Amino acid sequence: MPNTDPKVDIGENANETEHRLENILGSKLKVKDDDIKNLKKIKGMPNDNNPNSKEKLREKYQNHFTNKLRGLSPSDDKIKHKMINHFAESEFDINNIKNGLILDQNMVYDSLESRIIQLKEMFDNFETINDIDLNKLRGFIKSLIKETGPNQESSLLLLNLIGPSQDDYFSTHSLNVCILTIIISIEVSKIMLQKALTPEISNDFYKSQSCSMKTFNENELVDLGLTSILHDIYIKQKFKNLKVNQSIKFRDQLDYKRHSLESYHMVEGLNLNRDVQLGILQHHERLDGKGYPDGIHDNIINRYARVLALADYYENLSFANPFIPFVGPVNAINRILKYDKSGFDGDMIIGLLKSTSLYPLGSFVSLNSGEIGLVITIDNETMQRPKVRILFSKNGIQVKNPIDVDLNEHPDLKINKAIHPKEVKSVLSTVKSQLGLTK
Repeated sequence: MPNTDPKVDIGENANETEHRLENILGSKLKVKDDDIKNLKKIKGMPNDNNPNSKEKLREKYQNHFTNKLRGLSPSDDKIKHKMINHFAESEFDINNIKNGLILDQNMVYDSLESRIIQLKEMFDNFETINDIDLNKLRGFIKSLIKETGPNQESSLLLLNLIGPSQDDYFSTHSLNVCILTIIISIEVSKIMLQKALTPEISNDFYKSQSCSMKTFNENELVDLGLTSILHDIYIKQKFKNLKVNQSIKFRDQLDYKRHSLESYHMVEGLNLNRDVQLGILQHHERLDGKGYPDGIHDNIINRYARVLALADYYENLSFANPFIPFVGPVNAINRILKYDKSGFDGDMIIGLLKSTSLYPLGSFVSLNSGEIGLVITIDNETMQRPKVRILFSKNGIQVKNPIDVDLNEHPDLKINKAIHPKEVKSVLSTVKSQLGLTK
């Protein structure tokens, strides 16, 4: 469980946070085989002009790795060809997902609202694991992937604004974690596809194989989504109608600590592949061995669990929930960078940063001018100077006509610190109205 010691100062000033960000992007974080020296160099797929057919992509990777990896044993050569096919399939699928239909924020908002309702209906009468319609759930996740891929920014903005439903913790938490898992997986896949073509990686069979394990095609994204939806299934069974603000007794807190193991046992009877099962079992394990239920570490932890662990942890810290105190999205990022980075896969952390930024969409920040605003657009180049909608003046008065300020165009303005969502709860309805959203 996250460190919830109230003495821990996660609301540090922005200068310290930005320095920590520069450290992780400068490879000072100890991450095996990580040759990414600066996140600014990562701009999309390895080749923006790649042909669309899987055959041509397969030929590209075949030519590349055949020239690089020679003299392999028959078993390793077989793995190489499987790896080549996986890279080609993943690039083809990720390109198709990212090039999907882009919806306006209002349509994305309506979609997320309807997805919460759909998920709730699927689990309303849940008693045993056999009540789950896996085909229906897979169809649900496929649609979510197609929507979330090209609409990533809107999904993240609205996810932070909507937060968890007070009425149904399980459905909104599961949907939030699913969206975050999909987004992180897509970003990590893009990073790995680029890394795979660098000399440092492509000349080394084992490093190339490691990149392949962190690259996901569409079928794997669906399985990751399935893992995300089912990772807390024991909680749904144990706490039938759990609400966000519900008080949990100490005995139930102990039960909560067993939920990953119990959820794993529940899904064992389903027709799920081993990665999904282990992802559910290990989503609270940490690379430094400080997780649970088994305290395993490093390479023993499953590839799906590595993504899900970070998505679940970030979501729990970002939004209100019945189990642990939440700190808001900005401080969630800061806590991960400051205290918890040894527990998570470094490439997954970079994928999270690449997709959410240092100041995530929909988070609230205080400027050095004394004004308070909402992050509405992020800059993937700097990650530190987003566009902010000013909601409160320097005197703490809510402004009648909010203005949008791009910090890149105002070098004298800087973010001082994050503002906890509780402090600006009164303006949420106004913000949603300004964005053209209804609830």
